[in-house]
Amino acid sequence: MINSNINIYEYAEILNDKTNKIDIKFMKEFIELVDKEEFCIHYKKLEEYGAYIFKSSNIINRLLKKNNFEENIDYMFAPEASGANIGSGGSNKKEYYL
Repeated sequence: MINSNINIYEYAEILNDKTNKIDIKFMKEFIELVDKEEFCIHYKKLEEYGAYIFKSSNIINRLLKKNNFEENIDYMFAPEASGANIGSGGSNKKEYYL
């Protein structure tokens, strides 16, 4: 039986120990992000959390389009990175925030 006076973190740890047994260290940070009024996460956090590996920002762009994500609703670009030239090659690097 689970104590009803435990918090969400403790509950998730107990549940994880009984079922998935995966690394959930990210959970507390993720929930703290969600608790903010404007929840916005850099797409590379998905790699940190082990959800997806991106070899380039082009991959996230394709996934966003494939899943009908809308700019400025479901994702946005970092103002300082959008359209900025990176290095002398002149390639544009977009930093996506979900």
